[in-house]
Amino acid sequence: MSVSSPQTCELRDLVADFRRTVARVCPAQVALAERTLERVPPSRWQLEWFLPYWLGEAFDLAETTARTLVLSNLLGLVAIRLKDDLADGDVPATELPRVTALADALQTAALNLYLPYFPQPAPFWRHTARYLSEWRAATTRVNQLALTDFSVMWQDDTDAACCAAQLGAPLKISARAVWELTQGERAFDTLDRLLDSASSAAVLHDHAVDWDADLGAGRWNFIVAAVSPLPQTHVFARQNRARVVRAWMETTNPLLDSSASANAPCAYFDLIESHIARARQCSAALGVRGLQDYLDEFHAIVCGTRDAMTHFFNAQLIQATDSLFGKRPTAGQARGVSHLTGQT
Repeated sequence: MSVSSPQTCELRDLVADFRRTVARVCPAQVALAERTLERVPPSRWQLEWFLPYWLGEAFDLAETTARTLVLSNLLGLVAIRLKDDLADGDVPATELPRVTALADALQTAALNLYLPYFPQPAPFWRHTARYLSEWRAATTRVNQLALTDFSVMWQDDTDAACCAAQLGAPLKISARAVWELTQGERAFDTLDRLLDSASSAAVLHDHAVDWDADLGAGRWNFIVAAVSPLPQTHVFARQNRARVVRAWMETTNPLLDSSASANAPCAYFDLIESHIARARQCSAALGVRGLQDYLDEFHAIVCGTRDAMTHFFNAQLIQATDSLFGKRPTAGQARGVSHLTGQT
């Protein structure tokens, strides 16, 4: 039976299931849960909403089971988003108890949905505990990374590269469930590598999109680290922002003499595309058509982001030089504007 991406009516049914579950486990917080779910729509969080369907289609999982696993993903996704809000200090002090209670209740409800398929102490629960432990550790480490050489991100076994992959570790819970229900004892390695690469690409892309907001909020950001060795604190926010702008300007304008960081934006997006390519290889080997389609679409989005940032920073350089000199810049003038922009 085909259980690929659900239709609109099925999505409405999933949201209704989500609402009923919240009303059962934390009835006083249904409105907060619904508002949080609206922040993670399927258009932007396709892996969380659709992964069990895609794997179920490839591996012949019953549709009702796939739907249950998607519901678990949604409950867990909202719990994780609430925990991120708590960690980022985005929750007012007066709201801390109810947000914490809701996040804990949703995480418990998400895991309880697996019990009919994997009674304790099935090996599934050992893997689940490891994935959650990796995710919790990564959410702490990502704000403490000291990444002075971004090239280490090309090495999968470095702390920074592992951290990027492990931020998506909760996705492996539903993936392993589908695998064990349909594939038994067959090795999980290929699907594991696929999810590591897909998660790394998604995290790096999110950081590219959110770099300025992250600097403003004091959150550590991978693309900032790619161009600046300075600490990512409020004290250095202005200097780090200037270094990002300068690196992009030097990348996008052939008139400029490149600094050491000038190629960093291109290398950063090359790394994202490398992760997508590796995930595609794994998906093709497993025959997961839904994941292949997702990765193709995501690759187009990444290329669009790269082009949009290139255009934006090139336009900023042209605007700055036009305003200073009243005409399109010479090479020397453009270099001067770039260096002024990137002063620390």
